[in-house]
Amino acid sequence: MRTRTADYGPQVRNRLQNGLAYSAVEYLEALRWRGPALAAHLDALGDLDVVIAPTSRSVAPTIVATDIGGMPEAEAAIQAITRFMRPTKSGLPIGIQLIGRPFDDETLIALGRAFQAATNHHRQIPALP
Repeated sequence: MRTRTADYGPQVRNRLQNGLAYSAVEYLEALRWRGPALAAHLDALGDLDVVIAPTSRSVAPTIVATDIGGMPEAEAAIQAITRFMRPTKSGLPIGIQLIGRPFDDETLIALGRAFQAATNHHRQIPALP
């Protein structure tokens, strides 16, 4: 990234550059908190197997709305889709995340398959302008 910046498009480059703001010391500090964070996660889960939550607080923006080079509000639009959201009536896709216990991927996959069997959300395609 640092030596071949031009190999990345403006949107990807902008997102990756945010990660360059963290020093090795800050990264190691974050790793130090990984164990306590995992313990807190397991404590919060209690006897639950899975938590289902939205992945973003807004519907997916259009490509134009996230054009870093042409839209001054693009960064805000991109940040908005990475935060918590509630469903809307616009028909644009939203996502859910399945949060489970470490190394229990089978439960999450089984729940995902059951959701797809019970709904047709994964088959819907929004109309393009």
